[in-house]
Amino acid sequence: MKFKNVQALRAIAAILVVGAHLYPLEQKCIPGQPFLKWFEPLGVAGVDLFFVISGFVIITSTWSSFAKPGIGQNFILRRAARIFPVYWVVLIPIALLDIFAPRWVNSSQVIRPDIFASFALLPQAGIPLLTVSWSLVYEMYFYYIYAIAINFHATLLPWILGAWMLLTAAIFFAFPQTKMPYLAQMGNTITYEFSYGLLIGWWQIQKRKPIAALPIIAVGTVIVLLNTAFYSGYGSYLHGPLRFLFVGLPMAFILYGFVGLEVNKQFTCAGLIVLLGDASYSLYLWHAPILDAIGHLSMHRHILSQPIFHWLWLALSTAIVIAIALLLYRTIEYRLVRAFGKLLHLKSPGSILPNVSAITPSN
Repeated sequence: MKFKNVQALRAIAAILVVGAHLYPLEQKCIPGQPFLKWFEPLGVAGVDLFFVISGFVIITSTWSSFAKPGIGQNFILRRAARIFPVYWVVLIPIALLDIFAPRWVNSSQVIRPDIFASFALLPQAGIPLLTVSWSLVYEMYFYYIYAIAINFHATLLPWILGAWMLLTAAIFFAFPQTKMPYLAQMGNTITYEFSYGLLIGWWQIQKRKPIAALPIIAVGTVIVLLNTAFYSGYGSYLHGPLRFLFVGLPMAFILYGFVGLEVNKQFTCAGLIVLLGDASYSLYLWHAPILDAIGHLSMHRHILSQPIFHWLWLALSTAIVIAIALLLYRTIEYRLVRAFGKLLHLKSPGSILPNVSAITPSN
């Protein structure tokens, strides 16, 4: 059994990111005042929710496997089979455009994307070929750290994570303005958000009964909305070294609360939102090129300046992105990931595809 509420939060995180990228497209395509300007900080926070969820998913799906022979290698292979195949399917046509028609790919960026680093999900000085993949670079970094930690007994995990967090802080303070991509990533405190998810997952593994789920969700939601109200662009505190506190921590509250609601049998999400959570990776990867195509088809449509058609365009664009992502999940991602799993002979623990086991607290 998987945590349906966690899958629902995956869907919400992906939709938030879609909304964040729909806003600049709205500015380009529709004359007049954009309707989604207020949504930008809320949408950006979807990435932080993804990071917190990642920590939760990883620890709950691997807890019984610590210190087993070869587990570190098995873990990183399973993660690579989950992340890279469908990512490359999306990236290859973008890379071809970058080679033969570079004005179509991040043309406004001074530093051209590094093709090798983009394919390998490694840090680079500029923006990756697929702009949203910057977060996947941090995901893989977290997986590499966890792949080391999982080779040891589970009781050592807090010490290993503590050392990682101290190293992060030390690099941040020693090289605050570094232009070196690897150092910049290693010193970015946004990586602390993975630890929030690990802690929430550990709490559930210990079969501790979640408390005050609804109030904690309310607190997290209020903080996120306050962030939205006081947001002042990419120079604001939401994008600084305290982002893990101002954005990541309230997202951790929300995750903790939704897990608690399901474990306590108070509320469990169902239906399309859970299905969309299963397809959230496809939605995250494909939404930018799909929105770009919608933008080219919508450019300079004067009728869109009318409020009713403006709102209809926003709703229809979002619906198209979601529908195509669901289709691509079933036809490409699901089959591709399973095929790579068989090709690499990946076995237990856990499934390559998302499957977070629900843990019932003791009475």
